[in-house]
Formats: sequence, structure tokens, C-alpha cells
Amino acid sequence: MTGAPRRTFGAEEELLLIDPATGAAAPVVAEVLRLAGNGSRNGKSGVVLAHELKQEQIEGVTGVHTTLAGLAGEIREGRALADGLAQQIGMRAAALGTPPLASASHTVPAARCEALRSRFALTAA
Repeated sequence: MTGAPRRTFGAEEELLLIDPATGAAAPVVAEVLRLAGNGSRNGKSGVVLAHELKQEQIEGVTGVHTTLAGLAGEIREGRALADGLAQQIGMRAAALGTPPLASASHTVPAARCEALRSRFALTAA
């Protein structure tokens, strides 16, 4: 008799890129991704960094996991990776849902992002 199939899961987490001197959101995702190798998986980690809707956000995408401990570890690795790369250009990556201070917002210049901005208008802004 075989056991039940193992469940697999992963996560996507959006991080805010901020200027540590001002606390304002910083539209630097392209620079951070350039340092990351444009979305390639990071060495031992299964985390992929990618752009999200806004230039002030970076997304960490984990690999596939079968344990919560494995997933949690990879989420931490993704945060550390994004923050380490952001620090190389004088910025920080933080697990924040919204900027702590009012700041300008810039859509990533990609067809998918422009379509979302058009569809969701003020909500996307």
C-alpha cells in the first residue's frame, strides 16, 4: 500500500525597495535585478527574484517545498538576497505592504504591467 501523495507548495513574496536615508520607496528594481542576473536562481537557494507591478517592488519566488521549515528558510534566503543586492546600490529591501512614507509610484515598463495599470487604474496607482 502506498501512502498519500505529498503536498508541495511554494510562495511569492513582494518586498518594497526603499531608500534608507529617507524611508521613501525607490524605483530601483531594474538595477537590483541586473545585479541578481535578471531572475536567475541564486546558487544554493531556489529563490528567483523578479519584478512585480511597480518599480519599487521586487518579488522573491521560492522553489517547490514539502515542509513548512524548508519554505520558511527559503523565504528568509530570498529576503536576505534581495536586501543584500539592494544594499549594493545604497537601498534596502523590506517586507512591507506599503511604503512607510508617501512617495511616487512607477509601473514597470512591461506589457503585463501596463495592462494591469490600465485595467485597475487608480487601484494600481
